[in-house]
Amino acid sequence: MAININRDEITQLTEKYGGNWGIKHAKRLLHMVPVLADGREYDEEAIWLAAYLHDWGGYAAWAKPGMEHYDRSAEVARDFLAERGCPDDLKALVSSASRFTTAAIRTGASSLYCLPTPTRSICSGSSARRGRLR
Repeated sequence: MAININRDEITQLTEKYGGNWGIKHAKRLLHMVPVLADGREYDEEAIWLAAYLHDWGGYAAWAKPGMEHYDRSAEVARDFLAERGCPDDLKALVSSASRFTTAAIRTGASSLYCLPTPTRSICSGSSARRGRLR
């Protein structure tokens, strides 16, 4: 299955269900990444996806009563990316980052951007890209 991740679709869905707040919140997070990364390399694609998808589980379209929005967001992100042919390692990375974004923002922890997985890490490895996020 070919990967079919469309940033415009993700942005539009974020705006549809999260409104202007959802868009501005994702953009704020993306502007914080270089500061939190503190010169370390990070996977731009995973960070961009996590910034936009990490609150989807709190939006009415995907929310589940009794389930924390960050846990639900991780599920929604995983399923959304799976439907679009996203590789398992990237799904796991985005899902993990989606789950932990809330805690990292509250505490100012930069370790969010260095969550390792068996085959991929947000901040290191051959797939890491450093630079300005779109």
